[in-house]
Amino acid sequence: MRFEEIVARLSGFAERCIARVIADHIEAIRRSARQAGYQMGYEAGLTSGKQEGETSGHASGYEKGHAEGEAAGHVAGFEAGRQVWVIENHQTPTKPRPLEATVYGPYSFTFGADAEAKMRREVALAVQQKKVPAPTEQQWQMILSRHPATCVIAGAGSGKSTTLVLRVAFMLAHLRRRKEEITVVSFTRASCNELRETLMAVLPHWGIELDHDEATRLVRTFHSTLFRVAKSVFPGVGFFENVGKTKPASPGGVGRTEEDEDIDNPISAAKLNDDQLKLINTAYAELFTADETFRTHVLQMLKIECSRAASAERDDDKEYKEATIRSAAARDLKLIETVNARYRERGLWPDDIEEGPFPAFKRDGRIFYANARTEHGVFVFFGELAEKDSEMMFSPEEQLVDEAGKAIFGVRASLKVKRNVVAVSFAGDYRYVNTRSRLEMLKLERLWFNEGKRPLAAAPVFDVKLDGEIKFANVAEAFYMQASFIESMGMRVPDAVRDMPAFRVEGLEYHFCSALPGYWLHFASLLSSKQLMTFNEAFLLLSTGQREAGPRVSLDVLRPLTNLVIDEFQDISPQIVHWLVSCQQQLADAENPDKFPTLMAIGDDWQAIYGWRGSAPDFFIKFDRHFPTHSRVGPALKVEMVENFRSVEPIIRDAERLLVPVLNKTIKSSVATQPLESGDHGVKLIKCGELSEEKLREIATFIEDQLQYVKSLPKSHKNKVIVMSRTNSVIDKLEKLLKGHAGILFYTYHRAKGLQAEVAVMVEDCSYDQLHKLRNRIYAVSGLFDAEYTYDMAALDEAYRLAYVGATRGRRRTFWFVDRAEGAAARLLNVVPDLPGKSYRARETV
Repeated sequence: MRFEEIVARLSGFAERCIARVIADHIEAIRRSARQAGYQMGYEAGLTSGKQEGETSGHASGYEKGHAEGEAAGHVAGFEAGRQVWVIENHQTPTKPRPLEATVYGPYSFTFGADAEAKMRREVALAVQQKKVPAPTEQQWQMILSRHPATCVIAGAGSGKSTTLVLRVAFMLAHLRRRKEEITVVSFTRASCNELRETLMAVLPHWGIELDHDEATRLVRTFHSTLFRVAKSVFPGVGFFENVGKTKPASPGGVGRTEEDEDIDNPISAAKLNDDQLKLINTAYAELFTADETFRTHVLQMLKIECSRAASAERDDDKEYKEATIRSAAARDLKLIETVNARYRERGLWPDDIEEGPFPAFKRDGRIFYANARTEHGVFVFFGELAEKDSEMMFSPEEQLVDEAGKAIFGVRASLKVKRNVVAVSFAGDYRYVNTRSRLEMLKLERLWFNEGKRPLAAAPVFDVKLDGEIKFANVAEAFYMQASFIESMGMRVPDAVRDMPAFRVEGLEYHFCSALPGYWLHFASLLSSKQLMTFNEAFLLLSTGQREAGPRVSLDVLRPLTNLVIDEFQDISPQIVHWLVSCQQQLADAENPDKFPTLMAIGDDWQAIYGWRGSAPDFFIKFDRHFPTHSRVGPALKVEMVENFRSVEPIIRDAERLLVPVLNKTIKSSVATQPLESGDHGVKLIKCGELSEEKLREIATFIEDQLQYVKSLPKSHKNKVIVMSRTNSVIDKLEKLLKGHAGILFYTYHRAKGLQAEVAVMVEDCSYDQLHKLRNRIYAVSGLFDAEYTYDMAALDEAYRLAYVGATRGRRRTFWFVDRAEGAAARLLNVVPDLPGKSYRARETV
């Protein structure tokens, strides 16, 4: 085979091999492509199938599930769906903000500079016409106050009454306040009448006519204000405090005032009248007969008072020498004979008491005798029985006379020595009688504590004297007075007694408080049966704390209380504060921006002297605490009126010294405006010793000399001399001695407040050194005072303030007669640390 043929054949084989390899490769590629395409198609189909299946299956499943769910679980499924919605709601329950704690604000008076300028021009014209005195800039602050709560600290003689009148004129003429929306409050009928007369005289200057009826409605006492409100809520109900003050009597035999709204303030009123006492004693007698618990406690009180009345009390600390004892024993039988005869002459000898003399005891070997003895052998000694408002049993000149008719010794002096000898020498069981009260206690003791003699349908009438009280009081009256004091502090009597700190012994106070709640509830029931109630009860019922259980007063009735201007605010009591705030709170609740409630309180805590009747100057001293204001108007406005237009500088400075020890007071210093002239001076202290009849005559002569001095002055006040004392007995005696002298006023310190004269004469000290167990407890549970501030502390402060009131009645000079320099008078004898910025000198003792 040729080469060419071989090459050709090989080339063809190679080509065929290559072609097969290529064909196999191409086939492999094709298989791979098919496999890839298959896989891609499978996956695409699978995906598409799943989607179509899911869509078809969801539709089919939804239709089937919805049908089955709706048929088998509609209610459960629907409720489950609702709960899911509530859980996912994030809102939570809410409540309103706390109640608004303020009464005054957010509104206040608004007026422009033009209104103020016009008022100043109008007042200047009134001054020119001598209708009013020119106000000081301090007084203008009060007249033009914008604040809804204003506290005016008006010192003695600062001219607050005239300023008050100008404030009312400004409210009516420029603040667009109507007469029917204003009430001016003063404490006594006399002060109200004075303000009414001034308003009726001054307001026409502003074109405002005020007749007597309008003036009476505008100016009121607190209790007449309450009367007007209460009669709309308690129709047909009268007040106990008005009982017996009109001539006509009700069918039940009790006269009472219904129409007269001009009711005086009981704080300054006189004693209870006969009709009032009749109700007080009836409640006592009824309860004593009906209630064994009450009866038990009353008899325990009687036993304690009988024991108290048993002993003689020394009137001096003298240690009698042997010669004095010998003389006293030698005349003792004659003394017994003389005294017993006088008791029988006056019808004072107790029934069934055996007359002596009976040998009773020995002193230094000398026998002394008793005047009488009881059926149980108890000795009775009689002293000089001094009856109130009557002559003494023996005159100062009366002498013991022997058998020969010779004078031995003065009767009164003999009785004084005998009393002191008995007090220190006789330790047995005896009774000493030298007062009408002790004589009655002797009779009561023998009646109520002797088997077979006790009355079945009667109650013992006797006097009690709680620790801290100045004098004895009839037991029923004592219940009334102490219960009234508790209510004046804003408390219910049963609640106060329940919450008091416990007594340590079963003494008088324990039994008194055990009987007091029952008596007070029975007394209230008796009044209710006669359609009567006390002012205290009305105040409590109409106050915020009691309103839930009582009626709500309509706004029309409260409208006159919208704008209150209150004089002598330092003498306000807690129950009156609660009532006033309650009334004005209701007015504030109306949220009328044109008729918002306002309060202007005018007073001087340095002259707060009625704490013993329940007033609390703390409301004036801490005005912001008790009368809260809205943040928008800010704290209450405080205005100080310290210029004194009455007294000369030395009187003011001495009077302020008296107040240095007072714990609870505002800090201020008066500025004297009266020029000091020849003969003027401060408070001159005169230690005169015991106020005997002879000493009172000497003081009366001194007062006559002062009257002549004032009459010699070229110009003087209509009141020439004012004479003051702490007790009516001293005032009555001096008034009797000076009868017929015109220009002399006679008052107790309490009733002299607000008065003035060229010369002031004070007689008796102002002091307090008692421990009042009951009222200290009342203060403790009242919640009104700091924990450490007791009634005794308040009473001591008040004694100093009472002296300040007396001293500042004088315009040119003040004299003060005291037995010994104790209490407030001691402030004028000793040099004490000066008040800031003041210089004092010790008073010369005359």
